Amino acid sequence: MKKKLIIIGIILVTIVLITGGFTFAKYTSKSIWNYYLESQGFYLSSDKLDSSPSKNVDNLWSGESVHFSLTNTLDNGVGTNFDINYKVTCTTSTGTDCYLNGTNSSVYEGVLSTYSVCQNNKDDGVDTTLLDKTNCEIKGYEWKNIPTVKDLYFDIADKSLDEVTVTITVTSTSPYKKTLSGEFKLTKDKNFDGNISMDYKNYTNYDNLIITNSYDEDKCVKVSWNADNLRIDSDKFISSLTDQNGYINEISLKIKGKENINYRFYKTNNKVYDISEFNLSEIVCSN
Repeated sequence: MKKKLIIIGIILVTIVLITGGFTFAKYTSKSIWNYYLESQGFYLSSDKLDSSPSKNVDNLWSGESVHFSLTNTLDNGVGTNFDINYKVTCTTSTGTDCYLNGTNSSVYEGVLSTYSVCQNNKDDGVDTTLLDKTNCEIKGYEWKNIPTVKDLYFDIADKSLDEVTVTITVTSTSPYKKTLSGEFKLTKDKNFDGNISMDYKNYTNYDNLIITNSYDEDKCVKVSWNADNLRIDSDKFISSLTDQNGYINEISLKIKGKENINYRFYKTNNKVYDISEFNLSEIVCSN
């Protein structure tokens, strides 16, 4: 009996060592590969996805679109200097359809395009935006890869679901392969009828205002801001007002039930703005 126990113990220890060794080898292999990708100037990251599946929880989900983004940059603002082709897939724990970026498909393909500019790092007042890479560097300015951001979102076909877990997987297909993934556990608050909400995201070259209507019916709203700080780049609204300089500082719009609208803004300075810069009020929809 003692010999049998010793043998069983050896077998169990061996299994643990083999399993642990395999996990460690897999982790080491992934770390080396990620280091290699960064050494080649290949950056692919997301606000809600990661190389190891990230967990995202929303206990106040109302059935509206869920947003996430991809970028070709590191945290320090260094951008990739070549295009990245990618593929996104969406699956659900209930088997219900999951649609990506306003399509009727659970698969979406796109490209994070490279974008480079000549930046004036001398503060000498010279406009360097039209210089090519050669002349930029000859004159002593900085040729910089500008980060590209792609806003993505998914919708659940069955709006009646009270709870669902969605898995998003993004795989770059060229020039290198890298996979990002994340789980979104969405749970409805049964006492929640709906609301009009705003979200504001800062990117390198522009900002995004996302207005979401989680009600079942269409809603009309009015949004205002200080045009001295932020300039809107859109004509997707019913009407608008301008300030004394002729810049739009207020819009009225209609949002369909369970949908959202994105507005791109450009800053007039180097400050970082957030949702507090905007005033939102619901108005009566005119016929």
